[in-house]
Amino acid sequence: MLDTHAHDLRAPLDALKSRMRSEPSSLDAEGLWPLALQIDSAVSRVAPCSAQCQEASRCLLWAVSAAIRAQKLSGRADLDGVCAALTSLEGRIAS
Repeated sequence: MLDTHAHDLRAPLDALKSRMRSEPSSLDAEGLWPLALQIDSAVSRVAPCSAQCQEASRCLLWAVSAAIRAQKLSGRADLDGVCAALTSLEGRIAS
């Protein structure tokens, strides 16, 4: 599935993981939103993408949104949900 659109998906996935790894304590969660949107858009363009893959992409959007809300409320972005959603999405893409 990734053959045709590997770059469309791999680049924003790698950028999101990289941004989350660098200084997670001072991470601006809002900076993850454009990358999550890019990923969702790329998943939507992949013709053979399964409904499960699309659902996992939407879960990533929700998780990033929750991290942004958490950061605004408590000053700290909760990235556990984002990590779980990202892992799930990558698993769906690989299968």
